[in-house]
Amino acid sequence: MVGLIYKARNLKALTFLFDVAVLGILVLSSIVLLPILLPVAATEVGPKLTNTTVSNGTFSDLDKLSIGHLKEKSPRLWAFLFGVYWVSFVTYA
Repeated sequence: MVGLIYKARNLKALTFLFDVAVLGILVLSSIVLLPILLPVAATEVGPKLTNTTVSNGTFSDLDKLSIGHLKEKSPRLWAFLFGVYWVSFVTYA
């Protein structure tokens, strides 16, 4: 019985360390990437947006903040590729 309690404590500690690591990855990635990627996507000159949206939510302008707003073969896609590499670097470093 004592062995099960000891294993449960170790599992809780490992779960806590995992949660802290995931939170660190998310916070560091968002601090670096959000100020870069949101303006890159939002300032893309594309077709005039109407009030219709492809999302089912109430945020009609939220779609222009995503990678889906960029044109095909746009040079701005490199910023999103940088974002993928950044998250990979933060995760594995």
